[in-house]
Amino acid sequence: DKDDAARLLEKSGGGVKTAILLAAGAAGADAAEKILEGTGQKLRPALSVIEGSMGQKAPVLKTEPEKGQQGD
Repeated sequence: DKDDAARLLEKSGGGVKTAILLAAGAAGADAAEKILEGTGQKLRPALSVIEGSMGQKAPVLKTEPEKGQQGD
């Protein structure tokens, strides 16, 4: 929710990518920043690093296709 997002953004020092990694399970802002450094500041590979360290996939937002898009 908004409060969690604001807290993580503050904890990350205003870094949006760092805040996203914190939400995904990074141990802390320093750890998240090291992961980002290791992936060339690319978020998707950084999330994969966290997924691998946790042994599970991070939650992904899935959307339903619009009605009529798949032969309805």
